[in-house]
Amino acid sequence: MTPKSAAARRLDHIRAALGLPESRLLSTNPTSGSESTIQPDEEPSVNPDEAKRLCIGDVCMDINTPNAPDRVPIDVCVDVDSEAILEHLQWMMQKYMLGQDIFLSGPPGPLRRHLAHAFCALLQLEAEYVCLHRDTSAESDLKQRREILRTDVSQEDIRKGAVVPDRDIGDGLGKLKAEWVDSAAVRAAVEGRVLIIEGIEKAERNVLPVLNNLLENREINLEDGRHLVNPKFYDNLLQQGHTREELESWKLVRVDPNFRVIALGIPVPPYKGNLLDPPFRSRFQVRYVDGWTVGGTRLGMGAVVRGQSEEAIKAASEFMKNANFLAETVKYSWRLEEDTTISSTAGNAGLIPYYPQTSVPTLSTLLSIFPAEASQVSLHEALLERVYPYSGLTGGMSPEQRESYDKFLARFNIGPKTTDIAQASEETKTGPAPELKAVKKARRSRFAVYEVEALSRTSAPVPVDSERPNGLPAGMASQDLEFKFDTPMITVSFRNRFQSGAENLHVVMPCGPANLTPPASVAESVAAVLQLGDGRVYVDTPRYRDAVTRMIQAHAIGSDIAVVGPKGSGKSTAIHRFAALMGYSDGWTETVHCYKDMTARDFLQRRGTRRDGSTYWENSGLVVAATEGKLCILDGVDMLEAGTLASIQRLVQDREMPLPDGSHLVSARTFQDHIRRTGMSPSYLTEVKHIFPIHPSFRIVATSSTPAHPPASGNVSEAMPWLTEEILNMFHFVEIGAFARFEEEEIVKAVTKCPEPQMKVLLDFAEKFRSLSHEDTAGQSGVLSKAAAMSTRQIIRICKRLTEHPNEDLNRAIHRTCLSPFLPQLARDALELLLKEVDIAPVPREKLNISTPRIEPVHGQPALIIGDVHHPVYKINERDPEGSALVPRVPTAFFDNELHTLVMREMALDFGLGEHLLLIGNQGVGKNRLTDRFLELINRPREYIQLHRDTTVQSLMVQPTVENGVIVYKDSPLVRAVQMGRVLVVDEADKAPVYITAVLKSLAENGEMTLTDGRRIRPPSAKVSGNTHARDIILHPDFRLILLANRPGYPFLGNDFYSAIGDVLSTHAVDNPDPQSELSLLSQAAPGVSRTVLRRLVEAFGDLRVAFDEGLVAYPYSLRELMNLVRHLQEFPDDSLDLVLRNVFDFDVMRKEYHDILLQILNKHGVPVKSLGLDSVNKTRSAGKGKARGLFMRFEGKPRELTEPKEGKVDPKGKPHVGGNTWKGGTGGSSTAGLGGRGGPYRLDLGHNVFQMPDEEKNKVPEAVKRAAREMATDGLRKRLEEIQMSEYDAGTYKEFYDNVKHEIRQLRVVLEGVQAKEKERVWLKHQVDGDLDDSKLIDGLTGDRAVYKRRGQYEPEYGAQQKKPKRLKFVFDVSGSMYRFNGLDGRLNRSLEAALMSKYKYDISGHSGDADSIAFTSEKKPPATEVDRLKVLQQMVAHSQFCFSGDNTLEAAQKAINEIAKEDADDHIVVLLSDANLRRYGIRPEDMAKILTSNEKVNAVCLFIGTLGDEARILQKRMPAGKAFIAMNTSDIPKIMREIFMSVI
Repeated sequence: MTPKSAAARRLDHIRAALGLPESRLLSTNPTSGSESTIQPDEEPSVNPDEAKRLCIGDVCMDINTPNAPDRVPIDVCVDVDSEAILEHLQWMMQKYMLGQDIFLSGPPGPLRRHLAHAFCALLQLEAEYVCLHRDTSAESDLKQRREILRTDVSQEDIRKGAVVPDRDIGDGLGKLKAEWVDSAAVRAAVEGRVLIIEGIEKAERNVLPVLNNLLENREINLEDGRHLVNPKFYDNLLQQGHTREELESWKLVRVDPNFRVIALGIPVPPYKGNLLDPPFRSRFQVRYVDGWTVGGTRLGMGAVVRGQSEEAIKAASEFMKNANFLAETVKYSWRLEEDTTISSTAGNAGLIPYYPQTSVPTLSTLLSIFPAEASQVSLHEALLERVYPYSGLTGGMSPEQRESYDKFLARFNIGPKTTDIAQASEETKTGPAPELKAVKKARRSRFAVYEVEALSRTSAPVPVDSERPNGLPAGMASQDLEFKFDTPMITVSFRNRFQSGAENLHVVMPCGPANLTPPASVAESVAAVLQLGDGRVYVDTPRYRDAVTRMIQAHAIGSDIAVVGPKGSGKSTAIHRFAALMGYSDGWTETVHCYKDMTARDFLQRRGTRRDGSTYWENSGLVVAATEGKLCILDGVDMLEAGTLASIQRLVQDREMPLPDGSHLVSARTFQDHIRRTGMSPSYLTEVKHIFPIHPSFRIVATSSTPAHPPASGNVSEAMPWLTEEILNMFHFVEIGAFARFEEEEIVKAVTKCPEPQMKVLLDFAEKFRSLSHEDTAGQSGVLSKAAAMSTRQIIRICKRLTEHPNEDLNRAIHRTCLSPFLPQLARDALELLLKEVDIAPVPREKLNISTPRIEPVHGQPALIIGDVHHPVYKINERDPEGSALVPRVPTAFFDNELHTLVMREMALDFGLGEHLLLIGNQGVGKNRLTDRFLELINRPREYIQLHRDTTVQSLMVQPTVENGVIVYKDSPLVRAVQMGRVLVVDEADKAPVYITAVLKSLAENGEMTLTDGRRIRPPSAKVSGNTHARDIILHPDFRLILLANRPGYPFLGNDFYSAIGDVLSTHAVDNPDPQSELSLLSQAAPGVSRTVLRRLVEAFGDLRVAFDEGLVAYPYSLRELMNLVRHLQEFPDDSLDLVLRNVFDFDVMRKEYHDILLQILNKHGVPVKSLGLDSVNKTRSAGKGKARGLFMRFEGKPRELTEPKEGKVDPKGKPHVGGNTWKGGTGGSSTAGLGGRGGPYRLDLGHNVFQMPDEEKNKVPEAVKRAAREMATDGLRKRLEEIQMSEYDAGTYKEFYDNVKHEIRQLRVVLEGVQAKEKERVWLKHQVDGDLDDSKLIDGLTGDRAVYKRRGQYEPEYGAQQKKPKRLKFVFDVSGSMYRFNGLDGRLNRSLEAALMSKYKYDISGHSGDADSIAFTSEKKPPATEVDRLKVLQQMVAHSQFCFSGDNTLEAAQKAINEIAKEDADDHIVVLLSDANLRRYGIRPEDMAKILTSNEKVNAVCLFIGTLGDEARILQKRMPAGKAFIAMNTSDIPKIMREIFMSVI
């Protein structure tokens, strides 16, 4: 028998993996019909390599003889014996024979691509591949791109592969020219190849139409002047007598008749993406493709196993049967509505996302090597989570989806039985729980049956085919075909944790070349402390061992890994441990730091210019890792667009990837097959064909953080938008949960050597703190858990401080970490209660021994001494001659005060521990001055960067410039600071987008960063290992970061960068000084100002800050304003205080809602201010003289005579008018309606600048004119009342209520301004043809690309992406009889009416009384629009309260409101229940009320008591959960309470 060819052996390998019979595909029979199909029991009539035709059923095609066999796909990764696959292939053959282009549609996954490649492989068709994404350019990616080359390098040289794009060809030889390089689409059309376009739905609008004419008519115009024309048209020209040379001179190029397009896309909707353009869609024939793929060529490759038991194999077989049924049922539940639970209001909310196409094959491969993983029923769902992680991730499933999924698991006997669930519920005291919830809680820290026990190097080779083709090309010797990676191998021994004494499982797999770190030999529940070579400590805990075991199992089957878990859970530590065990340490790891601006091209290559100005492509860290066999860490993939990450799916799934420069990465096995099939040598393939093999040891590990507080809806597209079904097909998921208490204790003890009593108290606090987010998602505790964090990294930082200074104030350290000065009041109260529970009391400041900073020698070296802390004065290195000039020198005197000295002491302590710092606080509290003074005292050179909205990752790292036509990257302050060991001060860190500041996290945490010019910042340990590149920048050990930022929230409008990188920085909250410190500071700054005046100002500004915290004013008055005031008084003592205060308060001259509270506070403290606003502007007097300044507008010429008041003419153009008595809406005039004038009938504001007429002129208005003006104003009010159908009596009633709450309405508006201000912020839109030049695309601009601009605009989400939802409020008012009865006693009904009048949000109002539990007063779709509408609501409320029967429906009303609002699709759901606390009379207990208010986790429900008999309201508040009950006995309290509620959930 003839030896099998490589193709036949590949098919055999696939069939063997699937347990399938021999294929029946190939035939030499040239005829079609039933005779040509080989029957199932027949043997193939011919060797596949010798076949001339391919027949499927009655459809036959000649097998092509390729001109470029290296362009023919090799691997057939589909089940070629599946009837469905054969039908697909048969249909594709029909379309090919008809000359029609193909569109394969189907769910996300590699099946469509594998089917297209199998089609080309079986028919030996050459193929080109294009992966589309959001950044795809219609011109450069789909038609031609331009390269700048030397004149001795032609485009033909590039086409033939005679030029290595990334080789520097030197300086000054020849001139430069711009050459066009064909894209894959053009090459496919000219060479007659199949163009495979994947990701059709990801291309932005109007990108794909560039191919419409090529698809329809096989014609397209190219940028280099050539015209691709239809082959028939070209042939007709030849037949008409034109020569080929003539046609070439016309730049006509014939499209090959064998050119075809296979487009791959997913259906939109239901999946996210862009809809197909109808003209583009009409040019394809479509077929829907679904099913399980084989799983890719890499699965199981390289693994040799021994030690499996028959019992385990049987359990694995049973599990796979159930898992397959489960996956199929989930898939078909989308078609069979009765198999799922679907919410009537949310459409298909209960439908579960598809299992990925690779899930079943991946599980099958995993269990073929590790069968015992299916032996433990309690870990079945954990096993499924490796390929389908939604159920195990926070925010991965909505409650409806979780309910449906649990039913499916129970139906297919996956997971614990009902009796196990009941037992676990009893053991964990969870009470009645959803299926599997209690068991999942009990086993959350352990997922794997096996655990790595030992590992050793082995000489076992990677299994590859050893046969060679019989014939060789002329002139090529057989030794030229030798190719073999020197792949290191490792034998890993796995111990079964559940079967003591069982034989270990031994698996041989590829690994990295670095030295192996042996696993710790300890008992299962014990943590081992290991000393690492670089001086660090690693604590090997059961949780880490479990995670690393799952990573090694994924590595063994050839899968790439995604490590997911909450922030601070130790993901990076687990990855580094995996790298150490598997030989990827010591420089054999490449880290790619992901950021939001990252493009798909950045993953693979970046464009650069050589010294002579020519362009080249440089490989990214991912490509370097692939070719050199390294471990590549994609750090922070949750920052990326899902489509950007999906652009490398072919590399992940198939180990093949075309690169932007035209080269191609293929798997080692495919590379070997190319050598055998083509006879080309390895050097010829790499240097000429630019085909590069991927090392078998190459692996990818992606990391992502799960949200700490996912949306209440549980929608994964909101919580983790990157985790689409397409991404599920790419990775093997390893979830790492939060630390257990004992584990965290061992880590902290080993790393810090902290005194045990203090460490345990701190861990007690942390344990209680973290439990808040699990036990109480609303109220006081819920607000704290959402607003603050306490990670293990932060605990270690505090313990390090305690180790150095055992008397350190632990209470203050926790307050600093939680940023308590900037927490909502509810959260601050909860924090204080928690600290009292664990007995962490504040240390009196006098015990900290704080003293004025001074420089004194310590151990013979100068040092900064602040109390008990000393920090050495820095000695600038001789290699940094500019360093001395960069040491900040505070330009004016620095006034020492106790608070700033305390902050500086803590900064010095953290600096000595090697920490990076974050100073956060209000404006004007001295953050910059404090930082500069500190660096001045310790003599540290400083680099400075100020961030802003337009800061980009590029500008943060390097500054590109063009010099003589060459792109030159100049180091940014960041890079200079890293190189020279300086301190980088990043100011306004909260003003840049979060993803910009997030790139600093890895630099602060690991000392690593990849610059946009291709260089990498590496930690000092990389230099010790010796594995560095010439362009690497080694981080200087003295480098430090100091970030300065404003407090989060309104009115600063900064970004919440603290949640992204806050825990890697030592945080210092810089607040305004305490009164004593502030008075001391002001006395030093203005010694000539009376201390009494200074004290009054300090006290007044202190109350103004309290007013800001309570929402009474919108501006946080700071030390900066106070310093400027006293400096003015110091320099100009004759100016009155009233005048000087205008320097601060004139910003709010038009904000009347603030004037009363400002005057009240200032007068309270004896600050003599009589008026604010426009009145103060007009009544300003000269200090000490009492004479008017006389600074007012004067009208030249004879003043106009006053006439009878009139409305005036309407200017149709709306121009502003000043003076005169003609125009309606003018300013500073006479007799007409307007502003700032005299004698007009009423005020009218048209939005123009106001010119105020002096009071002296206004007072000259005769009484008759005033009387006429009043009559016109009264008539205007009457007309307005008629318009809204409101009587004068009604207007008076409404005004009575409105006047009582107008200030509160304004205050509430301030609160809502803070909520809504950031929702309309615009983003950078890239790849534009106009706008601002994008620095990251300068090289593309040099080469002629037009889409190199960016401009601001609204981000346009993909079709189907999660839209911004409204915030929904529901007010439920008590309109019972007691409200009316006791209104005369305490005004409770009036307060209720006033509260209803204050509602200025998307809301509805209902009521309850003894008659009903839901009385609708307003609708959220049509809220009251006019005064009369609002008055009618108030009158209805009074009427219900007056005439209803006695009784109470408070509980029923609350439950109904919560149930109704929960059904609505909104970002936040808030129910405010207003009651008079008259509950005891009806037997309503506080516990009953609390149970209802906390009945739905999606709804934040609170009760607001606005009346009480005796002390009943206080008693109710104390007995209800914190943050669930409020008391407002004054209407003015309601805005403060609403502010607390909004800050809790919005």
